[in-house]
Amino acid sequence: MTGKSPINLIEEEKSNKDLLTLKDYLKKNKRNFDSPLCIFPEGTTSNGRGLLRFLPVFEKFSPLELKNLTLNFICLKYPHENFSCTFTVNSKLTHLYNTCCQFQNFLKVKQLPHAQQYFQETTGEEVVKNYGTFSKLRQTNLNFEDKIKFLEYFNLRESSTAYKKKY
Repeated sequence: MTGKSPINLIEEEKSNKDLLTLKDYLKKNKRNFDSPLCIFPEGTTSNGRGLLRFLPVFEKFSPLELKNLTLNFICLKYPHENFSCTFTVNSKLTHLYNTCCQFQNFLKVKQLPHAQQYFQETTGEEVVKNYGTFSKLRQTNLNFEDKIKFLEYFNLRESSTAYKKKY
């Protein structure tokens, strides 16, 4: 489950001791669990061109517990040519401005049919492989930690470039 960029998530993880695994969260909120829960298995946003390695979200579940979950696999894609509305780098203000200046944005939503039956009959690796086929994204060997390293490198490079231009 993620709603934050990986850098913010790791910073928060260091300071927040109340983080729960998915299994613990479901146990804790079993009585109050009326609405769907979205899990982003990559753990971060992506550029929509490749599929990052999935986090081991379901690793603590037994096969019996997995059978009791109702799962729906969906893929959200923002088709774009010049500007992607999924923020990754540069100024947040510039990103907001560019997003507001677009006259229209599109969101493609694809749902994998019969996800529940499909998930129970396959291994995790097969789910990832077939999810890549279903979403039409190529699978990479990168994960969200690689993205963090790239963003740190990019921001360092950008700040040193800005420093050189200044002087």
